[in-house]
Amino acid sequence: MNKAHPVPTLPIELVAQIIELNLPERRYHTFAERYATLRTFSLVNSLWKDLAQSLLYTHVLVEDPARLDALALALPGSGRASQVKSVRFGHADGRWD
Repeated sequence: MNKAHPVPTLPIELVAQIIELNLPERRYHTFAERYATLRTFSLVNSLWKDLAQSLLYTHVLVEDPARLDALALALPGSGRASQVKSVRFGHADGRWD
């Protein structure tokens, strides 16, 4: 009978470094790619989810002015308002309709 061996977990600092090193640099034209990558990382497990989501809230891109109200309502209830360092307005490709 084979006994399953649990997969060892990585230290949180190493996981954070792996996530950050795999993200493109923070620019308007890389926001969509950064968000997609962070959303993918958040599916790995609960530790990766927490780290990825904290980075998602660090620099926020608001593409539609109507969404700013939704952001303002969501942040206080999420407990992530203190993580937001910047909010940018416009489209990921640099245009503003």
